[in-house]
Amino acid sequence: MNRQRSPMRALHGALLALLLMILGGCAQLVSYSVNQDEVQAHLDTRLEALQDVRLQSPLAAFDFSVRTADVTLGPEEAPDRIQLDILGRAGVDLLMGQESAGVALRLRGLPDYEHEDGAIYIRELELVSSRVESRWFNGEVTELVEPVVGLVGEHLERTPVYEIERESATGRVLGRVPAEVRVEPGRLVLRPR
Repeated sequence: MNRQRSPMRALHGALLALLLMILGGCAQLVSYSVNQDEVQAHLDTRLEALQDVRLQSPLAAFDFSVRTADVTLGPEEAPDRIQLDILGRAGVDLLMGQESAGVALRLRGLPDYEHEDGAIYIRELELVSSRVESRWFNGEVTELVEPVVGLVGEHLERTPVYEIERESATGRVLGRVPAEVRVEPGRLVLRPR
């Protein structure tokens, strides 16, 4: 009788091990991770719409162009956020002509995954810090910065910072079901809800 149990236990153990491997593989399939460099590369291709845009502020009309937007996923000060450090150039119309000014913004927002699009957006964008530098002034100019923050926020509402590869097995699964996106230091992780 002991000899019969031993092969049955071995078979039971093998089936249990196989089941655990399958479940582990399924968990891997439905978890999708995107690292910071991938988000950065995708965002870099989406900045063209933020070039030579005409804006109006209470101070003056001005042209604005984003030069760079550096992504940080889960910075220490806000581990659940996506941080964007944006450098741009503004050409401000003044009575004596156009004055060029550098604009530096630090923005943070929450990631939002829309499974119908297979895309991650940044929502609830907030201004953390700003600086305007010209030959006549260096410091914060809220009136000049607010229209720029509005422009970037509108752009990110409709332009994803990352799109899932829909042809992959994980992309097909995540495209069919609602998923949550979580920020971890240096990466975004998507999992079905």
